Formats: sequence, structure tokens, C-alpha cells
Amino acid sequence: MAGAAGSLTRYPEFHGRGYEYVEQHWYLCEAIWRARGTPETSKVVEFKTTLRDRALKWYMKSVDPQAGRIPSVADVKKLFIEELKLPQSEQQGIAEIRDIKQLQG
Repeated sequence: MAGAAGSLTRYPEFHGRGYEYVEQHWYLCEAIWRARGTPETSKVVEFKTTLRDRALKWYMKSVDPQAGRIPSVADVKKLFIEELKLPQSEQQGIAEIRDIKQLQG
């Protein structure tokens, strides 16, 4: 029964457009891994399938070519957050602009 529910769960997409929350994306992936019981060896492979656009280009350039090895989940998490996380002030500014637009709409 748990397998059936897990198969319906879709990974979120992450584009790296500058307004997405990096930690939230990683947290959602971890939640899916926990629910599905994903083995460590499969997590990085599954994670990279969630990346699109700028985020995928970053991954292919920065993470994939590392001597033909699959990096650890901890390594990918660290690199992903360091590269694609917005500074706190930019995150706050984007959230405020989004709130203003919603109030106007």
C-alpha cells in the first residue's frame, strides 16, 4: 500500500530562476525520499531529475563532471544551497513584492 502512494508522489521542479526557495526544494525532496524509503545511492540521481533551466545547467557544469563519480547527497546539498540560494535580503524583498502584487490583483 505504501508503494502505491509513493508512486503517485511527484518531485517538485526547480528552475533556479531566483525567486524559488532552495531549502524548501531540498526539504521536499528529502520528505519524498523518507516516504519512499529511497536508498542513498538513488537520491542524487533522483534529485537531478528535479532540476530545470539554470539549475540543471549549474548541476551539469559543477557537479556531474567530478571525476565520473556520483557525489554524496551531503555534497550535492551543500553545493546546491551555496550556489542557488538567494541572500536573505533578496528573499525577503521578493516575498514582499509578491505580497504587494497579490494585494493589488
